[in-house]
Amino acid sequence: MKLCILAAGLGNRMGNYTRHIPKGLLPLGDKPILSYIIEYVPEDVEIVIAVGYKGSLIKQFCLAAYPNRKFVFVDVVDYTGLQSGPGYSLLQCKPHLQEPFYLSTSDDIMNETGLPSLDHNWISVQPTDLPELYSTANLEANNNIVAFLNKDNEGYKYAFTGLAGIKDYDIYWQQLEKTVNYAGEFVDAWLHPEVYPTFKGHFLNWTNVGIIDNYMQARKSYKNLGMPKITGNQTYIVGDKVVKLFVNSRDVYDRVRRAQHVDHLPKGIRHEFPYVFTYPRIPGVTVYETDEDQIHDFINWSFQNRFNADHGCAKIDPDAVHEFYYHKTMQRVEEFLSRKPPEYCQETIINGQTVAPIYDQLHNDYLWKRLEVVFETRNWHGDYQLENVIRSPINPKYTLIDWRDSFAGSEIGDMYYDLAKLYGSLTLPYYQLRSTANYSIDFDGRRAIFTAPLPMGKAIKHFAEECARKAFHFDHIRLLTAIIQLNMAAVHEYPLDDFLFFFSRLALYEVQDGF
Repeated sequence: MKLCILAAGLGNRMGNYTRHIPKGLLPLGDKPILSYIIEYVPEDVEIVIAVGYKGSLIKQFCLAAYPNRKFVFVDVVDYTGLQSGPGYSLLQCKPHLQEPFYLSTSDDIMNETGLPSLDHNWISVQPTDLPELYSTANLEANNNIVAFLNKDNEGYKYAFTGLAGIKDYDIYWQQLEKTVNYAGEFVDAWLHPEVYPTFKGHFLNWTNVGIIDNYMQARKSYKNLGMPKITGNQTYIVGDKVVKLFVNSRDVYDRVRRAQHVDHLPKGIRHEFPYVFTYPRIPGVTVYETDEDQIHDFINWSFQNRFNADHGCAKIDPDAVHEFYYHKTMQRVEEFLSRKPPEYCQETIINGQTVAPIYDQLHNDYLWKRLEVVFETRNWHGDYQLENVIRSPINPKYTLIDWRDSFAGSEIGDMYYDLAKLYGSLTLPYYQLRSTANYSIDFDGRRAIFTAPLPMGKAIKHFAEECARKAFHFDHIRLLTAIIQLNMAAVHEYPLDDFLFFFSRLALYEVQDGF
């Protein structure tokens, strides 16, 4: 018995979601789609995966996340050619599937605790009123399949939902080779159900995530690990480990290297593959999920253990500061505006306040001169906000996750950046931005109106008092926070990107008004 997963395609129906990673690695809750399929079967079942588009990411994720499972990866080289298609991909796997096997697409998830056995041939089905969109089957007594059509207006009542059990594999291969001629659809092997000794339909609870609307709807049923981004970089939790996947191998290398020199990061980091690293899952919850007293305690801990003045002889190149703040911000703004109409560049009335055009706001020499005053340190984190801190019931009490790879290529960074990241997560609770129920944004080309989660008033007051006690410039932190949140707009999905853009522009206006 084996499981075969077809994961070679481009995922064109997913739009920009698959720009950087294959469809099977898109997250649903704390795991990728592919994990739900892998976990259909026990650990001792061999899994054959057809890979093509971004196949190295799938390989490295599987090997890092499931080191005790046996995988066979079949490289489908011509996954975009005239012959390409699920049928072609499956035929490339044929040498490894000379026994009964389960067959699954990479965009259909069965919400079941166990699969039907392989003592007969079967496919998963559900009723449909749209036979032209699906492969469909005609079922008679005992759910026996007596007819099958592929995406036909004259199709049948029951749609194939992406999972099959193939007992008589020799017959299946004969039919597939005869009907698709090494191309087309793997379902074509069922066009003549009468050739199989048994062929049944099983009604399995099913979620399709193969098109954008279905995927976005499915995500609402899962607790997401963070705000939805469009960078392709992902964090997964698989069993007792955290799996970090990046589309740029340099990002992985730099993060792992920095972890050796930054305090309070996870222990047990393993970097065995270029695009992936892992570490043991840390027991506890994020500081965002605790209460007000514990947030107060974390602020105290931060000023005692992170925001202190003893950082030796750390020096950062002024060019790196200019690159990290000015050039990165301008690049991110251009990236954001490139996917928006021209009205986003113009003067805008934001929540009743007239705000200058975005480039006028940014073409302010005092703003960038102010940010060139840095607090140099090797022990900076880079995304120091409440969602990236685990509070554990065991020692150490606090562990920092999701640290940044570099400060414009430098291991030395600016402590003000961490202060601004923390302040931003108090003024705009980021965990609430995972759901559009907690914020709103409406822009008509001239006026933008948004609602935002309530800031953490008591925590902000305490943070400001600690900044004053340590002689950190609070206006500097406010200014940098607005710049950081403006940068965030470019890497998040709509409508969160719009919300962050207008929220940060108003915040930037308010802090610049005090210059």
